[in-house]
Amino acid sequence: MHKAVIVAAKRSAIGKVDGMYRERTAEELAAPLLRYLARGQQIDEVILGNAVGKGNVARLALLQAGLPLHVPGITVNRQCSSGLDAVILAMRTIQAGGGRALLAGGTESTSASDRTCARFSPESIGNPGMIEAAENVAKLYRLSRRVQDAFAVWSHEKACRANVHHEILGEERDECPRSNMKRLAGRVRPICGTITAANSCPENDGAAAVLVTTDEYAKQRRFTEGLHLIHAETSACDPNVLGLGAVDAIKRTLSRNGLGPSDISAFAFNEAFASQTLATIRETGIPLSIVNRTGGALAYGHPYGASGAILLVKLFYELREGEYGLAAIAAAGGLGSALLVKKERIE
Repeated sequence: MHKAVIVAAKRSAIGKVDGMYRERTAEELAAPLLRYLARGQQIDEVILGNAVGKGNVARLALLQAGLPLHVPGITVNRQCSSGLDAVILAMRTIQAGGGRALLAGGTESTSASDRTCARFSPESIGNPGMIEAAENVAKLYRLSRRVQDAFAVWSHEKACRANVHHEILGEERDECPRSNMKRLAGRVRPICGTITAANSCPENDGAAAVLVTTDEYAKQRRFTEGLHLIHAETSACDPNVLGLGAVDAIKRTLSRNGLGPSDISAFAFNEAFASQTLATIRETGIPLSIVNRTGGALAYGHPYGASGAILLVKLFYELREGEYGLAAIAAAGGLGSALLVKKERIE
């Protein structure tokens, strides 16, 4: 089996819905990243996650980026986990010998979508909205609004302190982190029980992409370090508590590699809601101190199809040589994915 490594990673800034990217489509957000990462490379395929768009966004984006006409593209849709699953698919393609260099990631233009919500579960089981499901998790784990608000404020504080400019291609800056969230959080009216706009992620536009190669290709191209993509798992749960979708994937990823939570240096988890993040941390035993070290989606926002790939961009820049990282995300319908990585020298 071939070894798969991420040797380059970039994301766009994350824009508010109807904000700085309101005139850009999903393919227009992804194209500059693909163009940048493909320079001087021989790309075998492009795999992009996209949750609310239409058609094959990956193929459209790679053509708009100016990649050769013979490069195929495929779009993945597992809703919120689409971007992470796109990278997992690239990893498995590399491991199976199906290519030497792939671009993978995700892109989303919520501003350009029709903003309708699809059904993710039959009514006989329960098909809750995202907010209702988040409140179900809060009730199940007895998470007060105060605890959820405090976690959201902490995410904003980390994001405002962090220097993440090196993650971003271009001069734009993330629109959503707020330095005054501590003052604002308690003033926001509840949407459903303990769930408020302050302890929920905003809707967003954005994209992220990584270059995944074999270790042999990376050596030939003289890359010096990268993220070794070690192992991935997917899981599912009751759609009524869909925010717990990644719990089993996280547990299996660690156990099948002989690791425990204390072996992980950085845990990148998509903070769609504070309730599901806190519940996942409790269920998996992940130390709070390593969770989203530069802030998470509660602060930056959640461009659905891109969010899983954004987690990997963050790990690419945060981890030091020899450190393990874990990216995980829950998705609509009660689904989840997790990917174990390790920062290594390429030699």
